[in-house]
Amino acid sequence: MRFHSRRAVAATALALAAGIGTTTAAHASTAYVPFTCEGATLLLRVPSNNAPDTWGAGQIVEGGDGHVIPVAFVHTFTPTGGQAVTDTSVKGGGHALANQPTSTCDTELAVPGGTLAITVTVVIRP
Repeated sequence: MRFHSRRAVAATALALAAGIGTTTAAHASTAYVPFTCEGATLLLRVPSNNAPDTWGAGQIVEGGDGHVIPVAFVHTFTPTGGQAVTDTSVKGGGHALANQPTSTCDTELAVPGGTLAITVTVVIRP
């Protein structure tokens, strides 16, 4: 992927954190994001510091309980009237939690300037 494409995805992720969810002073670095995981609708509280190598766990706050530990992300930003830009990140070169069962979670969000689709592969823990 070209560098400017990665910058566009990173800028979109920053816009996402600024524009979604609710936060309080105690949770200033978190966002609440709805995901569909294996057919179940979950609301996850996730880190929103947007560092490119942040792999923090998300907490399931509605629709179940426990935590999700991300092992891979696919972000696709589609600007209004433009072409989609996709970026993929895999934790540990694909070796992180390799022996654990995984689930796939998806969400699509309206963000300033377009739409952001996120697919994340996670390990779910109680």
